[in-house]
Amino acid sequence: MLLKTRAILVVVVGTVMGLSLSLSGRLMANRALPDNDDLALQQARQIAEVMQRVKRNYVEPVGDKELLENAIRGMVSDLDPHSQYLDAE
Repeated sequence: MLLKTRAILVVVVGTVMGLSLSLSGRLMANRALPDNDDLALQQARQIAEVMQRVKRNYVEPVGDKELLENAIRGMVSDLDPHSQYLDAE
């Protein structure tokens, strides 16, 4: 009788643990993760804000085209020493 009770207890405990792991995994999967599009939009807004501040507060007047081209050059040059942005000229 003791062996039978132990076997039932093991099955019940295993079933409860399996269900709890399954439910917790499902709950974790349904949590909202930050979307890459949202992150990209935040970073684009940050770039636009920096551009506005530079245009407004820099010592000399700077145009949008110059700021954007310099930003692109900076992004590409920071990738590795062999990368370089080439414009149409």
